[in-house]
Amino acid sequence: MSANNPFEQINERLDQIQKSLIAWFSKQENNKNQQERTYSADFLTLPEVAIILKKPIGTVRGYIHSRGLPAKRLGKPYLVRKDDFAEWLSKWQAAETEITLPPGGYSRMLEHRKKYSKP
Repeated sequence: MSANNPFEQINERLDQIQKSLIAWFSKQENNKNQQERTYSADFLTLPEVAIILKKPIGTVRGYIHSRGLPAKRLGKPYLVRKDDFAEWLSKWQAAETEITLPPGGYSRMLEHRKKYSKP
């Protein structure tokens, strides 16, 4: 290192800054990857829930608001805990299978259809 040339001093200082920035960015990237891994281990995102339910994402959002799908909003996206989703799904499927038939059954509807259908 020569003290006489100011350009070499500036160049060395820039190299130090560059190394510290590279170290800082790599540390941030590692933290981000670790955070994503913890989310993916315990939580489902809305697109993942939509794939499981075979419904559009908008419908899943509606389930959060109207049918009590337990979800947390962390920042902009919703996250659903896997355990809570499994419990909600079993309750939801039980409610979906309970179909109530009309009081007269379908016989009145079929009679009406035969009577007024075109030959």
